Amino acid sequence: MRDSTASDPSSFDPHLVSIAADIPANGNLYSYLLLNTKGYELVCDLCTTWSLEAGGKDMVFNLVKNAT
Repeated sequence: MRDSTASDPSSFDPHLVSIAADIPANGNLYSYLLLNTKGYELVCDLCTTWSLEAGGKDMVFNLVKNAT
C-alpha cells in the first residue's frame, strides 16, 4: 500500500495526533468502532451492531469476536 502526504506523520499514536494531515496515516493502521461512508452512513468496523439509547445520549456497541 502507498499513501502520499505533504509531510511525515508527527505520530502513529492516535491519542497524540493533532494535525489533520496525520489522520489518514493513522486510519490505515487502526480499526474503528464505526466508519463513515462517502454517503455519510455509519457502518460497523469493530462492532457487529450498534444502537442509540437514552434518547441518543448513549451508544451501545456489540463488538466483533477478539476485538482488542
